Amino acid sequence: MSTSNENEVKIIVTGTDWMGGGIGSVESTLAELFKKATNEIYISAFSIGNSSDVLFMWVEKALLRGIRIKIVINRLNEQPAEVVSKLINLANEFPYLSIFDFPASEGVDLHAKIIVADHNRALVGSSNLSKRGIFTNYEMGILIDGPLAATVANKINKLFEISNRIRN
Repeated sequence: MSTSNENEVKIIVTGTDWMGGGIGSVESTLAELFKKATNEIYISAFSIGNSSDVLFMWVEKALLRGIRIKIVINRLNEQPAEVVSKLINLANEFPYLSIFDFPASEGVDLHAKIIVADHNRALVGSSNLSKRGIFTNYEMGILIDGPLAATVANKINKLFEISNRIRN
């Protein structure tokens, strides 16, 4: 992790032929972001798969530690019912989980897949928050450690401002 005013950027992937050679995986990077967060996590998601139990495990563990989580999701009402139900149940149990529905319209969607922890680490990539996106598809992203992550967080914060708050 960067400790100066410089940014450290690493490539993160899924897909067996891309793995190795010192390149990190999406799964281990996400697990670390959730585990090491000390204050808050911002999530921007196009899609959350109904088989993403590991994601909900990471979210719940972070919430149990008192980490604030804000998530903005494209077309929340079109996500799998099981996913929406899990999110609503978690938000009912943890008042510091905020859920936002991005106001998608004809030809305009939130397609950004981003997770920012504590305004100082950001994963920006192509992976949806689904079992395939986290484990098996060929996906690529970058992990940013440093001040640039705060810029990413500020952009996601603008999405929260224009989206419809569903819970908390």
